[in-house]
Amino acid sequence: MDLSDEEIMARIIHKLYRRGNWGESHTSFENLKKGFNQRDLGKKGPKRVDRLGSA
Repeated sequence: MDLSDEEIMARIIHKLYRRGNWGESHTSFENLKKGFNQRDLGKKGPKRVDRLGSA
């Protein structure tokens, strides 16, 4: 089951919310990829997370 772009963005936002990463807080893109199951992301998984996280 591949996640849609909207589902990936929702998970990224939820993760940032749980961690309190708002305002002047920072997290690296490497940490955004953690917690995603590779098979759920599809063929270009980590690259999709990078692309959507930087949008």
